This record gives sequence, C-alpha cells and structure tokens, in this order.
Amino acid sequence: MSEQDTLAVQIRELEEKTKKLIVANKLDEAVALLMPHHPKVLWNVGEQFLNVGDLAHAFVCWRKAVILIPDDQYLHIRLIRALSDADKRADALAVAKNFKMSVPGVDRSDLTTEEKMLYCITENIAIVSPEGVAGLVRLTDHVARYNIPGAFVECGVYKGGGVAIMMHALMQRGQSDREFHLFDTFAGMPVPGERDVYADGRSAHEEWAQKLRPDGNSGWVVSTLDDTRRFIKRTGYPPPQGSLR
Repeated sequence: MSEQDTLAVQIRELEEKTKKLIVANKLDEAVALLMPHHPKVLWNVGEQFLNVGDLAHAFVCWRKAVILIPDDQYLHIRLIRALSDADKRADALAVAKNFKMSVPGVDRSDLTTEEKMLYCITENIAIVSPEGVAGLVRLTDHVARYNIPGAFVECGVYKGGGVAIMMHALMQRGQSDREFHLFDTFAGMPVPGERDVYADGRSAHEEWAQKLRPDGNSGWVVSTLDDTRRFIKRTGYPPPQGSLR
C-alpha cells in the first residue's frame, strides 16, 4: 500500500471515530481527536452527515471547523450558504458577523454583516465581488429608504445572483412589491470580437473557445431560463415579480 493510500485509510478511520463521538454528543472529544490532524476532516464528516439528511450534526461539525480555522474563506462561505438554505437566517448572520473577509492587500472591514452574508449565499450564482455586493445592497437601501418609485431592471442576469442580492435587501427593509424586469440571452456570451480583450491584453476569444460546448454553443457564463427562474424563486421574493426574458 502506497503512502497516499495509507493516509486515505487513516483519514477514513479518523472520520468514522469522529462521527461516533458526535452522535454520542461528545463534541469536545471529537474536536480533541481532530486537533492533531486537520479541521477540514471535521468538515468532511459534516458533509457525510448532510448526505444522509442529518443537518443538525452537519452544522455542529461545520461550526467547530470554522472556529478551529477562522481565516478559512471557503469554510465560512459554505457554512453560511448551508445555514441560509436551511432557513436558519439568524445562525447565518451570526457566522457572517465574525467572518473576516479581508485578504492580503484588501481591507473589507467596512462590509456589514448583511453584505457578507449575501455575498456568501450568492457566491456560486453571481459574478460579483464582495465590494460589488456591498454596492448593490447600499444602492437598494438608498432606493428603499427614500421610497424612490420605479422597477428594478437588470441586463445580463446569468443565474440571478445579483437579482437575489437586491431582492433579499428589499425584503429585509420591508419591501416586496417592487417589479423586476430581467434580460439575458440565456445562451451564454456571444463570440468575442477583436476589441474584446482583458486589461493585460489577452484576447477574450481564447477563454470563450475553451468553454465552447460540443454542440458548438457558448458555454461561457451561461444559465438556462428555467435554472435562473429556479434560483430566483429560492429568494422567497413573492410573485409576480415582473418579467424574465
């Protein structure tokens, strides 16, 4: 057996021991068992609990993992998203409050708890930076606070992440009657032209070609109309919510 295979066996045995301790509500013993190894094993155990529908034990594992490695961006994002998906908004906000999103060279200490949470729950369906999320939340807040009339319009919806951020922000401010009119090709980005280049001079066509589907259709930044409708519906924003086309 190779060294890698031996390590894999040891990790599986460790995960099984940890699961038994957690089920027996011996959480401190579970954490003590994992400390000499790596907290991400605890996260993996949580994934196993989630796979069998045991959300309670999954969240126990993930919260402990986040405490043990407080600077891990990935674990925080996954935990906050999972809590939100389970309708545990208060818990998601509590984790987001202590989530330090700053990275080397980028200070994000001015982001609010709400902004951090909304970034985490839309990170997999939006092409928006944490600063972009903050901008959307604050613009939405301005519209709601001063009761500026009108509908929201977005051109280039992708999976609906940006829309979800604005809808969540409106609902938190007691508004859910605004219309949203959303436009997209729902067929991915079209073929880039000669002028479509990145700041460093690279052609956008190269990335477009790499993501081209076998049937010849674009696979770059694409979401179907049905998928986007489903993602937006998860926000809980009450219909009718305008148009999506």
